Amino acid sequence: MKTKKIHILFLMFPVLLMIWNCETDITVDLPQPEDKLIVEGRINKGEPAMVFLTHNMGYFDPVEMPDIDSSSMNLSDYIAALEASIGLIYDSTLLLTVSDGLSTDTLKAGFTFTTFPYFGYFGNAIEGTPGNNYRLEIQYKNSLYWSETEIMQPVSIDSIWFTFREDNDSLGFLHFLFEDPANYRNFYALELQTIGEHVAYFPPYFGSHIFDDESLNGDTIRYTPLSKAYDSNDFFQEDFESDTAWNEAVYHKFGDEVNIKLSTINKALFIFWESYYKHLGTAGNPFTNPAALKSNIEGGNADGYWGGYGSSVIKVKIDSSLVLDTLPE
Repeated sequence: MKTKKIHILFLMFPVLLMIWNCETDITVDLPQPEDKLIVEGRINKGEPAMVFLTHNMGYFDPVEMPDIDSSSMNLSDYIAALEASIGLIYDSTLLLTVSDGLSTDTLKAGFTFTTFPYFGYFGNAIEGTPGNNYRLEIQYKNSLYWSETEIMQPVSIDSIWFTFREDNDSLGFLHFLFEDPANYRNFYALELQTIGEHVAYFPPYFGSHIFDDESLNGDTIRYTPLSKAYDSNDFFQEDFESDTAWNEAVYHKFGDEVNIKLSTINKALFIFWESYYKHLGTAGNPFTNPAALKSNIEGGNADGYWGGYGSSVIKVKIDSSLVLDTLPE
């Protein structure tokens, strides 16, 4: 029996040696992506325009965000760090304008501490008005990029409820409903803000922040459940170290004061955001083809969006007047 075992081992050795000799180090030179201008621009009802410009980067390029609260970093160093880490575009020769057909607003470079990537271009002469059209023009490196959008008439939320999570007397979800205007297709974007926690409006933690009335035109639209706003640009969320951290990120709690912003948007902006979520949803999946972004930026090699938001904001405090055991039919 011992001899047979030794014989088997000797038979396997040539096979192992052959596998060992077949190993080859493979180096793949990934092509650099074609340089693109990335535009993130919006004009809200009652507010001037704001636009953030970056250029695309390679998939494996390192991203190291500088500390925006660092007192040791001056403005020029911070801008340089953003240019290197996220492809921020800051060029003194760059010209951005927004026109409503009657007047033109020249956007100025500056900082906002509420919206990533913090450094952008901001208007001050034109505020968004429902029913008006707005043309964005970007003159950059001898090229002209442009896009047009409109601010749709706002739609208001009618009713809001809060339900506790099962076996919990503090945490839960908000829910709301509103009446969709009849006779034409509507597209919506949803953002919210917890007072004292969020410095700006962010999409809810769960899923897409856009929806439409394709199957509910002129009917009551019910949004349920509404999770807490998530202060991040990432669609895929990170792992949480504890149940407490997860609960704090996802659930509203009794006593919270929350601003809910329901915005009407046009079809082009809806299509962009729809393609954005499809693109992120297929990233890294070997069995699907990456979805292309449906940008509404014209004039050259560019991606991104320019969008008008007809916003309606409602502020609620989660107290006993909002609490229901179940949602009404």
